[in-house]
Parts: sequence; C-alpha cells; structure tokens
Amino acid sequence: MSLPRSSSAADRFWSRVRKGSGCWVWTASFFPDGYGQHKNTDGLPTRAHRAAYTLEHGPLAPGVLVMHDCDNPRCVRPEHLTTGTQRRNMRDRIARGRTRTGTAPTHRILTDAERRVMRSLRTAGTKLEALARQFRVTLRTVKLTCRGLGPRSRVA
Repeated sequence: MSLPRSSSAADRFWSRVRKGSGCWVWTASFFPDGYGQHKNTDGLPTRAHRAAYTLEHGPLAPGVLVMHDCDNPRCVRPEHLTTGTQRRNMRDRIARGRTRTGTAPTHRILTDAERRVMRSLRTAGTKLEALARQFRVTLRTVKLTCRGLGPRSRVA
C-alpha cells in the first residue's frame, strides 16, 4: 500500500498495523526472533513495539525496555506495552513460563545421582526439553551433562 509523500511518520507506521479488538499486529517485516522490524526516522531498524510506544508516549530513556503485557512479539498496541528494566523483563518471562524449558531454571549443580538418572533417561529417548523441565536446569546444563562435560557435581 503506497501512501502519499505528505503522510507523517506515524501514518506510515500505523498503516502497517492490523488493528483488532485484542492485539494490534505488525504486518511488515520482522526480525529473526519474531519481533516486528521498523525503520526509525534515521533509517535504522528498530523493534516495531518500541516505535509504537514512542509514537504514543514519547522518547524512551537509555536502557529502558518496552515489554508486552500480552506476550505477543508482533503486537504494537500501546495499551499492551509497558516499560521496565531487563531484570523485570526476565522475571516476567520466568513467571509466565516463557523460558525455553517453560519453567524457571535454577543455578545449581546436579548431584551425581541426578546426573546418572538424567543420562539414563536421555539414553532411553527422553527429550532434552523434558529433562530440563524435570531437573529445573537449562538446556545447556542438560546437554553438557548428557555428554559428560558438565561441572563436577557436589553432593546435596
């Protein structure tokens, strides 16, 4: 859809949004992680939800994140966007089960018994993600443990 040159930056931005009763979905290009991609006034790519928030509320301070209350990376509806810190964003992500494993991984060292059980379950065909959930650790910890490369265990 081509807009007249006299259209404002805001008009051009919102012309790429499908508005509905829930999320307003960005319909133009996307970053590889699924978030909308928009070129700012300098011609540099920025995340569409940040652009939407800025259009509605003004410039953001350095280090401030724009987060989705709806957990939809393609949503640009200002009412679904809030600001926060990286720490708050990660806490929200864990609380909502949006980590790769769907649970909050812990930073802990597995016991020798847990490592043996994990390896036997993996040998029996249990998926990596299921093991990460079961033992409440990251996928990286599961992969390293199953390869015998993880850190030496402490007895719990």
